[in-house]
Amino acid sequence: MATIPNFGSAATAEDLGEALRSSGCAVVREVFDAGVRARLQAELAPHIESADPELGSAMNAVYAAEGGLGYTDFYQGKTRRVISLIKKSPTFRTLALHPLTMAVCDQSLKPNCVSYQVHATAAFAVEPGAGVQ
Repeated sequence: MATIPNFGSAATAEDLGEALRSSGCAVVREVFDAGVRARLQAELAPHIESADPELGSAMNAVYAAEGGLGYTDFYQGKTRRVISLIKKSPTFRTLALHPLTMAVCDQSLKPNCVSYQVHATAAFAVEPGAGVQ
């Protein structure tokens, strides 16, 4: 089974860029303190609470009705999804502009483009009994 590369807060953009290229993802731990995490949680809590945990099941039905599109069971139920986090959370905006975030984007994206932008941000609250994500 493949493992997700894990790094401490002292990780370099080069190390993270290499992890993104080789594994497609990376986890960086302890970059933000408990206060930042608490603000983020407080700002997103109303959006998460109001999100329909069964909307994913409805999306599966739409995809199936359209012929599948390869997503007949892609979205699992019992999962609250919130998008557009930059719009909804001032704290999240600071995370998107954090020096480590910017350095990793510059290191991994800039060699292939003139500029880049954040396209999508999302939070998932997976509830007990949810299927495989």
